[in-house]
Amino acid sequence: MYGVRIGEVMGYNINDRLSKLLFIELKDLTVLEKINSDLYKNLQGKDVLFPLDLKMIIDKNNPKRSELTMDKLFVGMLLCIGGNENFIYNSYYEDIILSFESSQDFYKGYIYSLIQKDDLSETYIMLKGLSKIYYNNEYKEKLITVLFSLKDKNDFFNNELKLEIDDAIKNYRTFHKVYLYKSMMERDEGNYILALESVDKYISTLKEEDKEIEKYREQLISYRDYEDGKEKIYSSPKEALEKLIPLIDLFKDDALLYYYIAIAHRKLGLYNQALYYLELSRNYDTDIVEVVNEIGLNYASLNIYDKAVKYFETVFKVTNAIEVCTNIIMCYFKLGEKEQLDRYINIARNINKDDEILLELEEFILKAR
Repeated sequence: MYGVRIGEVMGYNINDRLSKLLFIELKDLTVLEKINSDLYKNLQGKDVLFPLDLKMIIDKNNPKRSELTMDKLFVGMLLCIGGNENFIYNSYYEDIILSFESSQDFYKGYIYSLIQKDDLSETYIMLKGLSKIYYNNEYKEKLITVLFSLKDKNDFFNNELKLEIDDAIKNYRTFHKVYLYKSMMERDEGNYILALESVDKYISTLKEEDKEIEKYREQLISYRDYEDGKEKIYSSPKEALEKLIPLIDLFKDDALLYYYIAIAHRKLGLYNQALYYLELSRNYDTDIVEVVNEIGLNYASLNIYDKAVKYFETVFKVTNAIEVCTNIIMCYFKLGEKEQLDRYINIARNINKDDEILLELEEFILKAR
């Protein structure tokens, strides 16, 4: 008997598990006749390599680790089917698995043990294999739920989730819940309009109202309004406020929500209201540099330049940004503090002497003097 190891042949990068397969020639596997004589006769003489799961062989907690048992073969076969749909021996493996009435019970038990160990990568491979063999909603849904748990760990799993959901929509006509999973996937990616479209498709398949799903739909509407309002704070600040202010109860701890509301107020010339919301933002997060800068902008808009410049200088220490430096220059010009004015003009020149705003400021200040 001789064997070959498998690794790169699986075609993707979960090789830590897949490399623990040892392939042995069927002609050397005479013990198979004792396990299942019909199976042995059907496959005898065919050029098939059988995968053994080395992980089970070296498992010290497995009392039968040194014996050639069907569980080692069954795990290996399904890993191949789930790992590479074009693997050369897959059709043989599928016939073998389907010939055993108890194979599904075995796999369900094995997958349960994997989940108990939080081994979701292998769970994914096994469920992908089962969904290819049995083509039913149960395995497809379990595969999708496992991929949801894995998608943030690796781009591969995130792409796999999208592929499996698309496949379910196209080919599993009675698997209506897939639209809920698609909605959740789109939600996680910030595509709230698409998420709403998908959940509405799922709701249309329900025979009775589901309060949890309706609650989820309402949350999606809130997320959509948040994004829509955020996008309009500069172009349509009044519309932005109509979207964002009603969300305060739902997102009351969200420092950025108050920040966006403040910007919309500033764009409408409501500087004191803007400062109110900026202080609310700082109650929840004092480290958002954009909030500090926005406070400076509002004080400057109120002609309170001594306060404004303090906030701009705080931001400048962190960012060293030319646009913040020019705001400081303007404040010191308005305050008539020539020494500080000249100091920050020199600093700005060292950052970018060709900055358009800086050049305009220098020309304006020169004329004013």
